[in-house]
Amino acid sequence: MNALFPRFGGEFPPLRGMFHVATAVSAAMLGDLADEQIESMLRPKVAGTWVLHELTKMQPLDFFLVFSSTTSLLGAKGMAHYAAANQFLDSFAHYRRAAGLPMLSVNWGAWDVMRLASQEDRLYLTETGILPMQSEKAFNLFGDLIASRRAQVMIANIDWDILKPIFEARRARPLLEKLGNADT
Repeated sequence: MNALFPRFGGEFPPLRGMFHVATAVSAAMLGDLADEQIESMLRPKVAGTWVLHELTKMQPLDFFLVFSSTTSLLGAKGMAHYAAANQFLDSFAHYRRAAGLPMLSVNWGAWDVMRLASQEDRLYLTETGILPMQSEKAFNLFGDLIASRRAQVMIANIDWDILKPIFEARRARPLLEKLGNADT
């Protein structure tokens, strides 16, 4: 990366935008997480984002879009390390925006094509109200996302009438407080 980035604006055209779509997938209950699992989950999202930030913070970027997940906002059984990695992206997007730098963290829901998720994982998501989004519709949003001045946005196909009672079974969730009510 250190050898590539100086070539922009010289040998290559100036760098105008960045997509950071790193992912890693593994599941484990919090008490069973090994250090290696945590590190392999955090490395692409946290370390990768930091490297890209350092290399672009002086570049006049039009956009810097990172792929986060609804897991950051809603949580998911066996995915605390994944949620933490994505929460870093969300928080860092707010940091960059506050510093006058572009960055948008998109908390994506489930896609209709999820190569890294098992059939069992996809069924679990659907049963909890997180329905697959049509890829074509999601891709059609990229123009608006690139032009956005927001730090964070969630794009997901969620059946709130299914998800809300499941996620609030043990306690109220402030994020979900007004969703799924007849008054909203």
